[in-house]
Amino acid sequence: MVVEHEFKVGNRVCTFWQRIGTVLSINGNSGIAELFTVIVKWDDGKVTTQCATNLWVEGQSPKFHYALEAAHLEHDNRLKREALRRQEEAEFEAELRNYPYQLKYKEGERIFYPHYGCGTVIKASSSIVEIRFAKGYERPLSTNPPMRHATAEDELYDPYAIEWQPAPEDDSATIASLVSDVDDWAQIVQGLVGKDNQDDIDHDMFTRECLHATLNTLNKKGVIIAPEVLNKLNQADQFFIDNSVPLAEPDVEAIKNKVPRMGPVTLLDPKEFWYRYRWPK
Repeated sequence: MVVEHEFKVGNRVCTFWQRIGTVLSINGNSGIAELFTVIVKWDDGKVTTQCATNLWVEGQSPKFHYALEAAHLEHDNRLKREALRRQEEAEFEAELRNYPYQLKYKEGERIFYPHYGCGTVIKASSSIVEIRFAKGYERPLSTNPPMRHATAEDELYDPYAIEWQPAPEDDSATIASLVSDVDDWAQIVQGLVGKDNQDDIDHDMFTRECLHATLNTLNKKGVIIAPEVLNKLNQADQFFIDNSVPLAEPDVEAIKNKVPRMGPVTLLDPKEFWYRYRWPK
């Protein structure tokens, strides 16, 4: 059975992808016209085989493409939602500007707050402001006292600024150095039992910190560590935990007020440096 279809050799045809070409031949012996394929030489010189349903004769109305239409519709809706969001934000900002007396602190202003020190307002409202303190530490705080605007003296002498020390790294770390550090730590924990000399304990904890740096660096580099090495480390850590008692988290106020000084106070994060905050039984 001969099936009539809309294309003939020599027709100028268009497609959804904004290409124009000339029909070279028509393939297919199926009785369903929609399954015919058309070989087209495009104006850019390329020759491809196209499904007839994706083509129409130049000058005629383009065919309907469900997937493209859905994508265009979603894109248009996304643009509308984005425009609406920007409009709502602009209206909110305009409302804030119309009522400046409600804002005690504005974005960009420097404030001083006990226990945190000097910081910058990054988001403002009438009752709560978001403050960025040292080392990018952010938290929302009430605009009520004891918050106040920072003075020049606060900026020059800020004993309250706190900087949490980041996890250490060791650029020279290797698997061999990790194995050696784990062996050293496994031996040290055995001797920690019953020790009460703070200087000696601090020295031993520094060994664990060096191990921390080695392990942290290898993990960041994506180096695969043998399970037996990690197991030995976990066993040594567990031995230390079983034979030690937890200390209170660092007393920030005590550290800050013990020796007033210029600049921030650097502390170890107890979640990162857990071993620093335990004491042998």
